[in-house]
Amino acid sequence: MKKIAVATLGNAQENYGQLLQAYALQTFLKKSGYDAFLIRYKREFTLHDEKGVRKVAKAIYLLFRKFFFQDVGNREVSSSSIQQRDFKNFYKEHFKFSEKLYTNIEQLKNAPPIADAYIAGSDQIWNWGGRYGYDKVYFLQFGDMNVKRISYAAGMSKIVDNPQLKKELKSYLRRFDSVSLREPTGIHLLKEAGFITPQVVLDPTLLLQKEDYKDLTRSIPTPSKEFILGYLINFKTADDIDWNTIEDYLSSTGIDFRYVSAEGYTGATDKLGTYETQYYTTPEWLASMENAKSVLTSSYHGLLFSIIMNKPFLFFFIEDKEHSYGRNRAMHILSELGLESRVYQKKNSLTFEEQLNRPIAWKDVVNKLEKLKQKSIDFLINAIEN
Repeated sequence: MKKIAVATLGNAQENYGQLLQAYALQTFLKKSGYDAFLIRYKREFTLHDEKGVRKVAKAIYLLFRKFFFQDVGNREVSSSSIQQRDFKNFYKEHFKFSEKLYTNIEQLKNAPPIADAYIAGSDQIWNWGGRYGYDKVYFLQFGDMNVKRISYAAGMSKIVDNPQLKKELKSYLRRFDSVSLREPTGIHLLKEAGFITPQVVLDPTLLLQKEDYKDLTRSIPTPSKEFILGYLINFKTADDIDWNTIEDYLSSTGIDFRYVSAEGYTGATDKLGTYETQYYTTPEWLASMENAKSVLTSSYHGLLFSIIMNKPFLFFFIEDKEHSYGRNRAMHILSELGLESRVYQKKNSLTFEEQLNRPIAWKDVVNKLEKLKQKSIDFLINAIEN
């Protein structure tokens, strides 16, 4: 049985999508007959990562923490919300990890995990990281040269058109056997960097069937009343999601509303109107998706799970210039499945209710999704085996 080591974002505390994309890829690989495990990696930023004034400021901060917060720095601090979501237990029950915890690329170079193939992905691992640049760990710059290196649905929405960065990217890609992205935004950059045949594939969550997720929710009671689920993240004010209109609709229909927020570009918002956020465990969050009458979401993975569960949904783009790069990944999958009309339009001839209740041709959506899924599976299996 081939051993597959996966490098992805694996330290989620509140982000359901980040957790479930890692779970889905590992689960799919196991179901396909591979011994898959997640590389335990949590990057620690040190003075070596900083320059100039930032380096001085960081040195003062680290010194201050050492003498005044030593006990805090040496123990795990969990807020009430993190404890209630209990991601730690989900990781423990459903993931296989490398024995060693790595905190930087040098540790991985000195003692790399033993595997037949390394996979980078999915999620936003190939985004340009500002002053910290690209993370070499997610470009698999470690291990024996004979180990296959594959990227599966690596997120590359945030890109910088810079000659020096293209040169850096080109040096990283030399070690890859197969490359794929989750959205087409970065394809041209990879081609310019020298990789001729990068592919666009599905997010790992879409590789599993609805029934695979139901295996996680069987112990969750079915609610007795209808409800709309609001999985709304990344907004700074209620106006960003046209909350007054949503609230008027909820008031006029009398339907229950369950609000969930989580970390994203911005921190979670604990309250929306009179509705307090629910700190669901991962199975509870999946069950809420499964049992909701419909879904309102500003999350990419909220969008994907609405599709997986075949739920009527509206997707809210947050008009934030700083994070507008996230728009392309949502529009890509919506256009691939013919679901562009599920983007909420504040200025529209249709009311909020009419937009939400507009019929979805699920048979067509499922057929399109199955073709994309088969293409993605073919890419991944061929990359490992060929």
